[in-house]
Amino acid sequence: MDKYKTLVNGTKMPVLNFGTGALQNVKTSVINAIKCGLRAIDTAQSYGNEEEIGQAIKYCIDNNIVKREDLFIVVKLNAHKPVSFDIAKNAFFKSLKKLNIDYADQYLIHAPNFTPKDKWKKINADVWKAFEDLYNDNFVKSIGVSNFNILHIEELLRTAKIQPMVNQIDLNPCWQQRELVEYCQNKNIAISAAYSLIFGQEMNNPLLVEIAKKYDKTVANILLKWSCQKGYMPIFRSSNIEHLKQNIDIEDFELLNEDISKIDTLNSNPTGCGGTTPESWYQYYSILEQLYIVNDKLVYKLFGAVKLFKYQRINDTTYKFYFCGIPIITKKITSEGYSLKLFSLIKIFDVIVRRKRTKQFLPKYED
Repeated sequence: MDKYKTLVNGTKMPVLNFGTGALQNVKTSVINAIKCGLRAIDTAQSYGNEEEIGQAIKYCIDNNIVKREDLFIVVKLNAHKPVSFDIAKNAFFKSLKKLNIDYADQYLIHAPNFTPKDKWKKINADVWKAFEDLYNDNFVKSIGVSNFNILHIEELLRTAKIQPMVNQIDLNPCWQQRELVEYCQNKNIAISAAYSLIFGQEMNNPLLVEIAKKYDKTVANILLKWSCQKGYMPIFRSSNIEHLKQNIDIEDFELLNEDISKIDTLNSNPTGCGGTTPESWYQYYSILEQLYIVNDKLVYKLFGAVKLFKYQRINDTTYKFYFCGIPIITKKITSEGYSLKLFSLIKIFDVIVRRKRTKQFLPKYED
């Protein structure tokens, strides 16, 4: 199996990517991923964990576990707040500082701008100019987009001097986005496949279990191998080092074409972010116009002016919800699930997570 994919500009990008969105025990998990041999670390400003990832990167470099030039760090511009040429540039350098690096290997627009009507076209174009400047000034080795549909890419290409090198999209056997994939491949835009393990929801799928038994592998192995043989770069995550080792054990086999065709038939149950068309984004953001993260705080503003409510991460296990500046609900993560309390005193309810375990089952990778 090829460990690297050569992008249109000649940059070699690792095929297997470690995702950090909603990752638990971030620092330890990233260190474990690097120790397991994973070299591409997929980050984003909106994940709110760049500093912890930066600590992990520094630890691994300082302890001679890996050299910086062997890592491939993907940074994504936060699309959940107003963006512009200057904001895109400034946000990039803030990410570099948090990540303890002096250059990035890839910078992506996390999603098409959410501004309604036709304003998004100019904003995306201005942001892309900032990306091109950063690329030309050698601060980043490759640039691209994420969650862009065909219409977004075509509009961007009207003014772009450098075409996107990568499009990171939700992509797995249950949501194959074939038309978009074919379009990108024809444009030499590489596909980075987010949610390759389908949120762990199909680990007991009879077809996948049957194919996994045939190759004496796990369902996770089959899903990642399917993605690789399709020519994608799968993104997956786990906070468990043993699961990571097991997941990346996919170099010693190839899926037969007949099995790939069987897996292709699962393309009937879209699993993803809920839609990446302008209409699906804008319908929500027409009222909640501004959503942004600052120091682990998620803030919603009504009509872009009135601060309506705030969601803040206090630490790895505690989150608070504020309404009009007043703390209303405290969410406490436990080993069994999570607990919600009103005004931090009155327990509203507990969520207990119980999972059926079988020989082929691995716990959800969001754990």
